[in-house]
Amino acid sequence: MNASILIVSRNRRADLDKTLSIFHKFLNFEENEICVFLDGCSDKSEVLQKKFNLVNWHVSKITLGASKARSVLYKKAKGEILFGFDDDAHPLQQDFIEIAEKIFAENRSLG
Repeated sequence: MNASILIVSRNRRADLDKTLSIFHKFLNFEENEICVFLDGCSDKSEVLQKKFNLVNWHVSKITLGASKARSVLYKKAKGEILFGFDDDAHPLQQDFIEIAEKIFAENRSLG
């Protein structure tokens, strides 16, 4: 797996829907993955699971908090590079993974 896109969301279904829609337009799911952690949502964010069935979903009925939820996702991620995004954020360049790979290759001490 090339890259893992990790998103934690809590009660922001519309924002998450928009973000995932943008990613689905250009992300290659054979080489990359999106993992979403729904953190104690009460806004029916779970309905997005059917719309975005290529996403790896993790759902907690209770709120863990962003840091703990991210920790869960980091452990489950399969990509060589991990990208953390907020549920209302997406990259401005569609080739952001390639850009990051180049930066890491040129600067081996980056983490």
